[in-house]
Amino acid sequence: MLRIIIFFILLVLAFIYVLGGASGFFDYDLFSLFKKDQWIGFFYENKNNASFLKSDAYSNADACKEWVSNKIEEQNLIQGTYKHECGKNCQFTQDFSSYTCEEIIK
Repeated sequence: MLRIIIFFILLVLAFIYVLGGASGFFDYDLFSLFKKDQWIGFFYENKNNASFLKSDAYSNADACKEWVSNKIEEQNLIQGTYKHECGKNCQFTQDFSSYTCEEIIK
């Protein structure tokens, strides 16, 4: 009888964890174990201007950095006049009209 009670308690906790993660309550959930990271590049041609170019999604940070390097080469920009970053698993936030990423590298 005790094993059945413990089993149901664990089952309920697992269910709450999965639902909480799926709804964004927890940072990580069981679904995130199967999720592949996506990297998106953000390139600001003029570092003093908020407008930017956004890359397609890449499977790794190196591919994102390569996209940035290609943009710099294409535009023939002078070092220090532009800025760039690559973000991991970015989501667009409607409230702030901006992207929120798990990690940012420059």
